[in-house]
Amino acid sequence: MKTILISTVLILSLFSLSTLNAQNTFGEYLSTGSATTRGLWHLDGNSNDVSGNGNNGTDANVTYSLTNGRFGQGAAFNGSSSMISMADVASLKPTGNLTVVGWALPTSTATNKVIVSNGFRNDYDPSWCWYFISVESNGYALFQMFDRRPSWNEYKSIVGTTVLTDGKFHCIIGTYDGNYLRLYVDGKQEAISTQWTRNLNWYGGYTSRPRIGCSSWGGGDNTQPGDWFNGKIDEVIIESRTWSDVQIAKYITYTKGRFGM
Repeated sequence: MKTILISTVLILSLFSLSTLNAQNTFGEYLSTGSATTRGLWHLDGNSNDVSGNGNNGTDANVTYSLTNGRFGQGAAFNGSSSMISMADVASLKPTGNLTVVGWALPTSTATNKVIVSNGFRNDYDPSWCWYFISVESNGYALFQMFDRRPSWNEYKSIVGTTVLTDGKFHCIIGTYDGNYLRLYVDGKQEAISTQWTRNLNWYGGYTSRPRIGCSSWGGGDNTQPGDWFNGKIDEVIIESRTWSDVQIAKYITYTKGRFGM
């Protein structure tokens, strides 16, 4: 009887361990996100959007592999021509509450390296509108929102305090609640803006360019990609709600293989 009991406990322990290890390997955000999830890219061998909105990406010089991922496969970007592009759609253009998530492992930060962005820039109108999270040349995370029409002052940038060039994946999250921008690294808030109550206005007639691995504007006509990311990216999320501290903590816990949001 004792032998049977010990064997049963051992089997259950091994099952629990294997389950935990599997969740640690594939600790992705819930497969289809929530009703406010505008885009969810696991980057497991492709750039398909599993949010239900159909915002699948088009890849350019992106390499997928298990060694490039934090959860299963991930994507490697070469810092000069790698990017994932999505179409200009309303679902990726939140006007109020916003959460942007990206797991990133930068291998070079000679200049600003954008993880995920959406927006446009027209110098003649002038109309600028965008949001992005990136890794700055000093190795810190940055979250910026910009809505210029006609004032130069309608933008906010906040910068983190953790150096991200340590050879490890880090979770960068930017949130906006209609009043303040907040920046989180690995679940901890590292920056908050002064009050900013201007929502994003996606002015008609301009094409926004959602992209992973580079900026949505640049070049001589401000339509070309720039700020190329050099390194690995996994798990990108865009939501039209503001994740709270509790939700972010729960998300980070889930990625360790415990439970979801």
